[in-house]
Amino acid sequence: MMTSSDQKPISEQLSRRALRKRLLWVAGVAGTVVLMTAIMFGVWALTAQTESRDAQITAVDPDEESDLLLEQALAALESGDTSAAVSLLEKAVTLNPLNMAARERLNSINGGGSSTGGGDDDPNGSGDDPGSDPGSGETPTDPDEGFLDPVSDLVLLLPASVEGYDMGAPLATQADAQVTAEAERSGSAAEIRISTFYVHDLGDKESAEAFVANQMHTAFPKNSSDVTVNGVDAYFGTDGTSLAVVSLSRGRFAMEVIAAVQPGVSPGAMLELAVEAAEAFPTSL
Repeated sequence: MMTSSDQKPISEQLSRRALRKRLLWVAGVAGTVVLMTAIMFGVWALTAQTESRDAQITAVDPDEESDLLLEQALAALESGDTSAAVSLLEKAVTLNPLNMAARERLNSINGGGSSTGGGDDDPNGSGDDPGSDPGSGETPTDPDEGFLDPVSDLVLLLPASVEGYDMGAPLATQADAQVTAEAERSGSAAEIRISTFYVHDLGDKESAEAFVANQMHTAFPKNSSDVTVNGVDAYFGTDGTSLAVVSLSRGRFAMEVIAAVQPGVSPGAMLELAVEAAEAFPTSL
């Protein structure tokens, strides 16, 4: 029969065993936590490096990205995917309107359609037939006639082609549209570097007139002059350094062409060329 003195060492042994098990369990848990922390840190570090690399890849200059899109478009054409090529080319031209290679390839695919400059057969173009030139022909009795209602696509109010310019791809939102055109170096507008044509849907005739009278006069106060574009009263002005504008309103729409002149050319001397460019806006819908 065991006495209480004999039982004491046994209880102490049991306590020590329990303590060792608890210590081993705690150590195991701690080790697991450390391991999971290390794994999570490793995953985070790898993800951060990947995101950093992605950020470096996507942080491309628009002109360079435009060139990359052109290369992808050419590859798509080689594989026979014309639809993808057109989409890529349109993005390339949007990023860099002066990407002539992308623009010419897009023109060749579209057959010279109005989305990239139009041609002699385009009803809004400026081909050899004077009747097809939106800047010529009879001026409507009411210049606002046909321009008081909204249009489905504001691109319809942009010039499809302009003599002496290579047209870019038009851009449009619900209320604004624009197209950039590079002046041909040997053309009649050689003193101009780039002209951008704009159309704004202001909602009503009064707002369109106010836009021209206030915004354009304020932004281009130098060399101001009242001019006529296809029989419609318009405003010519400059910023005094490098930009000239001709702005007019028809119905609910305000239209302007802003010309950036070549270095050393006075924008005030661009009145006639700017008016000629503005005459490319459609005179009817």
